[in-house]
Amino acid sequence: MSWLISGVALWFIAHGFKALFPNTRKKMNEKLGEEKAKGPFALAIFMSFVLIIFGWRHSDPSAGLYQTAEYLDVISGLLITFSIYLFIGSTANIRIRRWIRHPQLTGLGLWSIGHLLTNGEYRSIVLFGGLGIWAVTMMLSINHRDGKHTPPKPGSAKDEIKPVVISLIVVAVLKLTHGFYTAESLIPW
Repeated sequence: MSWLISGVALWFIAHGFKALFPNTRKKMNEKLGEEKAKGPFALAIFMSFVLIIFGWRHSDPSAGLYQTAEYLDVISGLLITFSIYLFIGSTANIRIRRWIRHPQLTGLGLWSIGHLLTNGEYRSIVLFGGLGIWAVTMMLSINHRDGKHTPPKPGSAKDEIKPVVISLIVVAVLKLTHGFYTAESLIPW
């Protein structure tokens, strides 16, 4: 479990450094140059993935904190589908961006909640809870750093439809391959 905790902590620090410590990051950019200053963070992010995957695979899946109800699977699936839509639609002029300032971070938070609804074992709580807390922390830090938000103007109907179609394809692929990258298949083969 310590590998998983270390991976989530490293992810938190590497991805959140700019928002949490903007002055320190600015000094690093000035000293090293912006491109060279990205190097340690890219390496840290890569290492966080390695630690998370290794930690997940080597954590006891039977050790849990709470049991989940089967009816939560549907709610979880809807939250995760919506989170993927927010993530994919974050670069398009979708209407929902008028109300959601941070679609990717909001999507990650909903993805985390969706997984916590159906997974009560400790490793899930560490991974999904940690990433959910990171998403909320980043939203608050970015809001504090950047101040008032001006929502983008909505785009065309094509801007609305394309992210929906792509999201549904991504959800289907993720569901089909979930067992490969997590060792927890969602489809009984």
